[in-house]
Amino acid sequence: MDSHVKEIRLRVLNAMPDAAFNPPATQAQLDIAQESIGLQFPRWLCDLYQATNGFTGPTGVSYLYPIDGQNGLVSVTSFVRSEWNLPWLNNCIVFSDNGLGGSGTVHWAVLNGQLIEWCYGDGHEYQQLDIDFIAVLRRTQATWNSLNEGDV
Repeated sequence: MDSHVKEIRLRVLNAMPDAAFNPPATQAQLDIAQESIGLQFPRWLCDLYQATNGFTGPTGVSYLYPIDGQNGLVSVTSFVRSEWNLPWLNNCIVFSDNGLGGSGTVHWAVLNGQLIEWCYGDGHEYQQLDIDFIAVLRRTQATWNSLNEGDV
């Protein structure tokens, strides 16, 4: 495993210590996914996928979808685009969610190169994030930690 892959995985683990990684995505998988959804991945997302083709977090939720497969980036992006009549979704790469389900599902996506957060309950609105995806993972882990502390 090269040092760049190790560095990315370490950054994820520092944010979300229970992350379990899939093997890295291949360049061919990245190329097929980008062609399938009609959008180019930003460099940081390519780097993340070249370190791991998806990973799960503290509750077994897939915090980075695998590129392909039934619950992969391509299928989820296509599904979200078809289910919601929101023109801006056609310019999105949906690559993660919080696993809550229903109107509590928060999706993380790339829209025109910008990291965004969108919840089904938000309808047409989305929030541009001024943080990177690793900071999103830290924030999510902190939420799970606080919920677990309440269980004690």
